[in-house]
Amino acid sequence: MYVTQLMPLLVKGTFTPGSVTTIATLCDDWFQDEASLVSFVFRSVFFDLRARDWDQQGVPTSEFDSFVAEILPRLNAALTALPGDPTASLKAANPRRRDARTARLDTNRSSLCDSCCFFDQN
Repeated sequence: MYVTQLMPLLVKGTFTPGSVTTIATLCDDWFQDEASLVSFVFRSVFFDLRARDWDQQGVPTSEFDSFVAEILPRLNAALTALPGDPTASLKAANPRRRDARTARLDTNRSSLCDSCCFFDQN
């Protein structure tokens, strides 16, 4: 149920900073009803965006474009992988892991989804 509700909200052309609160609330409901690694990660990602006021103020274009180009497709891949194992997509969506691999640390951006760093156990 939650996956089918989230998928249209996370489409590249329809996702906007203004939809972050709706998505965060839906992810929280999902986690409360079906606590799992996937629902936890989604909840963490969108709670972080909401905590950084993506829903209340203008988001720098470069930050938004980076999220849409790099993270959003991986989150969608994780949803598509369900009910199978979405772990690979979730690992790929972890911005800290991506930044460490590419050595592109952006000190102006808060750590999106700090909770997901347990994936970096390799």
